[in-house]
Amino acid sequence: MSIELYIAQQLINAISLGSLYALVAIGLSLIFGILRMANFAHGDMMMVGAFATLVLQWLGGGNDTFGFAARTLLGGGRAESTGTVQILDRGRLIYDGDVPSLKSRFGKERVLVVDLEETAPPLRLAGARVVRVEGPRQWIAFDGDRTSAAELTGAVAAQAPLRDLTVEEPEIEDVVRRIYEEQPE
Repeated sequence: MSIELYIAQQLINAISLGSLYALVAIGLSLIFGILRMANFAHGDMMMVGAFATLVLQWLGGGNDTFGFAARTLLGGGRAESTGTVQILDRGRLIYDGDVPSLKSRFGKERVLVVDLEETAPPLRLAGARVVRVEGPRQWIAFDGDRTSAAELTGAVAAQAPLRDLTVEEPEIEDVVRRIYEEQPE
């Protein structure tokens, strides 16, 4: 191998590795900047992707096609498969568990979005409140532990004819933001 080819290969390696570090740094910065929480799952994803790449390249005789498949499928799917969350506030662990438990503990409020046949004033419903009205569509917030979506749908249908409805679950980002907003300074 000539010295020019060796230098070119090392330059490509340096750019590739630097790009990987930059992507990880950008991911951590975005997560911390938006949610104000450190998400250390990036390391898990990188480790699983790196080992899967190594094994598949070894099995494929050095063919990077297998490594690319490992990075894409295994590295990206790792975070979704674990489903665990740790939330720190000023170095103090305030939550350690799975996502569904987090939502049920801190994100009990669900939203029933109803499309009425005609435009109507905000509905008055026991155990729920209308948070937004746009024409015939109304967004109704309710506590899923106290009132079921079926009960609320029946109460809405008793007051106005329905065309369509959907139930919106709380987003995990909103749940985490709410947790930090409730923490004392």
